[in-house]
Amino acid sequence: MKPYYSLSDFPDRKNAGKNFIARCPKCGTMHLYISKAKGLYHCFYAGCEFNGILTDYCKDKRSEERRVGKECR
Repeated sequence: MKPYYSLSDFPDRKNAGKNFIARCPKCGTMHLYISKAKGLYHCFYAGCEFNGILTDYCKDKRSEERRVGKECR
């Protein structure tokens, strides 16, 4: 598995209200939720524990926060 993921790494994603739902690369189920607003992904399948921050979201936030003077964590 890759250490970092971006939104393009989930081509099978589907809209689910305010977020996306996609197939989890770790467990293979459609329990991976991707937050459009926060840039987070998390698999809700029992015991999977696949989660993190999308790299493209963090890069966009970093460029925005450099102007403001904050850091993306």
